[in-house]
Amino acid sequence: MRKEFNDISFRKYSGGTWRQIQSNIAPAGSYPLALNMDSHVVMGSLVRRKGTSLLGVQQEAGKRCYGLYQFRDSVSTNNKVFTVQNTTIHDLLDGTKDLTGETAYKKTRFITYLNSVLRVNGVDNAKSFNGNSWITVGGAFDLHNFPAITDLAIEWKDRVYLAGDNANPDTLYYSGVADPTTRAISWENGNGTIVVEQEDGGGGIKALEKVPGYLLIFKRHSMKRWDGYSTYPEDLVDHGVPSQECVTRVGQMVIFLNESGIYATVGGYPKRLSRPIQEFINSITNLQDVVAYSDKEHAYFFIGDVNVAGVNYNNVVLKFNTHDQTWDVRSYASPIRFVSKYVNSNDKVYLIAGDDNGNVLTLDSGNDDNGKAITWSVETHGIDFNAKGQVKIITGISVFADNIENAKVFIRTDTLKEKEWKQIGDVKEFIYDIDIGSVRFHTLFVKVSGRSDGNPCTFNGFDLKRKDIKLIKSRKV
Repeated sequence: MRKEFNDISFRKYSGGTWRQIQSNIAPAGSYPLALNMDSHVVMGSLVRRKGTSLLGVQQEAGKRCYGLYQFRDSVSTNNKVFTVQNTTIHDLLDGTKDLTGETAYKKTRFITYLNSVLRVNGVDNAKSFNGNSWITVGGAFDLHNFPAITDLAIEWKDRVYLAGDNANPDTLYYSGVADPTTRAISWENGNGTIVVEQEDGGGGIKALEKVPGYLLIFKRHSMKRWDGYSTYPEDLVDHGVPSQECVTRVGQMVIFLNESGIYATVGGYPKRLSRPIQEFINSITNLQDVVAYSDKEHAYFFIGDVNVAGVNYNNVVLKFNTHDQTWDVRSYASPIRFVSKYVNSNDKVYLIAGDDNGNVLTLDSGNDDNGKAITWSVETHGIDFNAKGQVKIITGISVFADNIENAKVFIRTDTLKEKEWKQIGDVKEFIYDIDIGSVRFHTLFVKVSGRSDGNPCTFNGFDLKRKDIKLIKSRKV
């Protein structure tokens, strides 16, 4: 005896990535993986991400980026993009070696304040770029009175805060309030230090960030907040970060990563965001290589090469959509070592990233990854038509896509093993019907994947039509 099912359509891809979840409780419109597909561009569909393109020229071939920053002042036309490789800070836009003699292989961080740039790396004495040249004495940051060699710096409420002093890892230094006449801070007047709870077991200070009303102080295993008067010692948060690069700010919210997940805070106890993609977090091999960055709506976390459920993924970026509260997963052709915002000559804002080969790449730009085609794929949760114990028969599938090229359709039945995917056809048109003969299963999985270097394609989903689905009583496949 056979029973016909109603038509079943999978055309609402708005639920984001959800891993390690039973299909019968998976959020509507979710999927276990949509690699290099964005869920926020066309609601309900998945659009292949844009690519990366070279900004300027390659600086030092084979050299990793250890710092990246754009300086734009507000009183002149100074526009510099500093990229750090080996022992040199390069001026990317004019291709010159702007500052040489730096200690090699040190993460280098920058802040802009009072139309000057401060550079710290934890080893060399602090330096400042004043719009014309690098200086080591005086300037907007009162360099000759600098309190310590640190690798962290941030401006908050007209003061500069420093941390990451190897000799005093729990100490937060703060300057005097900037003088509006001299347009400089002071490390002699109005300055001070705060020892941030050595007894809390949190380790040294690893990152600084700000939210409305508070400066957030991240130690390795704890977080404090400073309001200008108190660090709230009774308000212990047992979440920290391994480095400054594990923290980013989206609007008024700070989002950060550690070994137990990705969290968000506006100054209170953090909320975990990473449950849907925790499997990727658990697969990170080196937390020091994580790079967090953001635009106005999204937080991104580069986590490197990972093996998830027996599958290798290269140069992975986890993308959180703050408006939709969903996750997308990306994989790039090259690693991301540092990221900076970049405003071009037309006043358009981009994100740029330094890699391992002396390049600075504009993200979400162009149709390929600096000359390499982008591979994408979409996988479904298990499909059992609410009759998991019964055997089903399927004979065809209709796939819907726009601007498609070189895409293939795969299925697997009653297994999660990656090697069991079987190709059943190619997708070449807007609507493509695939006759697959007769496939018997308890649970069906579908995957569509492609590789392209043209305009981004849009995957709109697929249908299993009523005439193609049958249920039989036998429990044997």
